[in-house]
Amino acid sequence: MPSAVASISVAAAVTSAARGDEGALRSLVGAGVAQGQGGLSSGFAALDAQLPWHGWPCGAMTELFVDGCGRGELSLLLPALARCSAQGGRIVVVAPPHGLYGPALQQAGVDAARVQQVLCAAPEAGAARRGKGRRAPDALWAAEQWLRGGAVAALLLWSRQCPADALRRLQLAVLGQPTAFFHFRPPECAANPSPAWLRIALDSDHRELRLRWIKCRGRWLARPLLTLDRAEVQAPVYRQWRGNARLDHLVRHGVDHAAAAQAAMRDGEVVRASRVVSAERPQAPETVATAQLASDDAMTEP
Repeated sequence: MPSAVASISVAAAVTSAARGDEGALRSLVGAGVAQGQGGLSSGFAALDAQLPWHGWPCGAMTELFVDGCGRGELSLLLPALARCSAQGGRIVVVAPPHGLYGPALQQAGVDAARVQQVLCAAPEAGAARRGKGRRAPDALWAAEQWLRGGAVAALLLWSRQCPADALRRLQLAVLGQPTAFFHFRPPECAANPSPAWLRIALDSDHRELRLRWIKCRGRWLARPLLTLDRAEVQAPVYRQWRGNARLDHLVRHGVDHAAAAQAAMRDGEVVRASRVVSAERPQAPETVATAQLASDDAMTEP
């Protein structure tokens, strides 16, 4: 069974931040990266070619502006996180909007045992209405302590509100550290100044990731928009989504033999299913759906 993602409270974040294996981490990113001379490969060749660090910058803040959650923000980082965990690096996730799912991380190549979540208690309803909730300050404080510890390969932080002085503290905390720091913020914050070295607005659908450059230190990016193939690095997840879509169509509309034959020619995954549905006597949609489930080993929906 895949390992569960470890979760801790903010109160324990500082104590744990000082216990990392810094030697193993520096061997992961290399001496040049630790001195701010390199980066962590993103897993996308087109993206690495555009960035002056040949990957995500280490020792500096990267801001990703996303409207809501579930828009491909983790898909963009999964190859880099998989590289970190494969080399024994620690990955810290601070104040995520939803808890990370261990089996999904394992499927993407990320060792869930190397991922640690810092959970920040949500403010009480009355305090939230008055704008006095403690969740954002706690998350920013916890992230700063982890960054200053210097024993984290990658840190992911979600915040809705981040004052200018807090941004400066976060940037100063990560400078000189061998850490890839990703700060997820709402799109309206993109208009405000920031000391981050890299700022990207992210949008996506189930097939593509679309990155719009806002700021990149050290390089003028001529291409305002970069499109990445989501299936390139999420092949297992993408196959599962595609199988689920086919199954839904079969259950709702039955089987079109001509369409099934064309799909079999385009994609070898449906050849076994097409043998089942090509019987002389038409089958009920429920029977076809059962056959499709039995024939698709990649369909492991949580």
